[in-house]
Amino acid sequence: MNYLKKINRGLILSVIVILTVVFYLVSLSASQKSQKSKIQEVCDKYIQAEVKYRMLPVEYRKYEEMPEEKKNEYIKEMEENIKPYLPEGSQAVELITRRLKNGIENQAEGKDIIHNFEKELIEYEEFVFDKNSVTVTVSTDTSYEGPASDFTSASPRTRTQDTVILQKIKGEWKVVYSDISTPVNAKPDMEMIKAW
Repeated sequence: MNYLKKINRGLILSVIVILTVVFYLVSLSASQKSQKSKIQEVCDKYIQAEVKYRMLPVEYRKYEEMPEEKKNEYIKEMEENIKPYLPEGSQAVELITRRLKNGIENQAEGKDIIHNFEKELIEYEEFVFDKNSVTVTVSTDTSYEGPASDFTSASPRTRTQDTVILQKIKGEWKVVYSDISTPVNAKPDMEMIKAW
């Protein structure tokens, strides 16, 4: 009889542990699911902002130099619009804004001009949560006309995959890494990967 009581206590303890783990996993999953719409909103806006600042304003997308004053104004505008998506004072701010600034400066000098770059989000393929960060993989319908692209059609469209890593800082999702690809550079940004 005493043996039976010990088995029942062990069984009860096992059931309690299993139920606690199940409750934790269900709560975690529900919490992550509730965050997806906020994460998607940040990704949508960030991707469109980065795509915008990968190009010069329309009037300067010719093979001529952009005036220094206009270039500096555009770089300042880019920094003001991109920085709110990034964690203040982080290495991501430096890396992402420098990458965009270098692209603007090259194009302003008439090099590697991107004539058109648009992304239409098709679907969010994957959310991989890891503590306070999430890696988001997004499929986009990408239209690109620029260096190394095929100029035989007016607006070639290709499905590409973009990756954005966000971190929750002070209750807000901030971008700490982005790989917004064009059809001709569908490979990750190694400098960003090394820093991450």
